[in-house]
Parts: sequence; structure tokens; C-alpha cells
Amino acid sequence: MYQDAKTEEVEMRSKVTDYTAWLNGVYVAKAIASCFSKGAKYPDKPFGTETKEVSPEDEFKLFIEVFNSRFKKMQ
Repeated sequence: MYQDAKTEEVEMRSKVTDYTAWLNGVYVAKAIASCFSKGAKYPDKPFGTETKEVSPEDEFKLFIEVFNSRFKKMQ
């Protein structure tokens, strides 16, 4: 059980690192494009800062899905 949790943690860290590297590349590409093209501009605010309004029902449904998926992994 502990080994599975550790493996899952390592995989999650790997995915986060990969996503961070990809996002860094996107920012660099935007910066370079804004230097060489008049039509391109660097983003005014960071990516992922848009907030989505989620209804309480949808939030609860998401909670149930996550809870059930964790429960199924334990079995």
C-alpha cells in the first residue's frame, strides 16, 4: 500500500515537472514571438488565472468522482 502511494506520488511529481517545463516553453515562445512580430504580444496575466464559476452541484459531483476513484484504487 505504501509502495503504491509512493509510486503514485513520484508519477504525479513527474507530471507536474513535465507540465511546468512545457508551460515555461510556452512563455519563452510568447516572449520571442512578441519581440519579432508586431501582431504577437506577451500575455498580460499568467495562464491559468481565469476563474471558472462552478455550481455547487457540479463541485459536489466532482468530489464524488474523486472520492470513488480513490476508493476503487484501494480495493
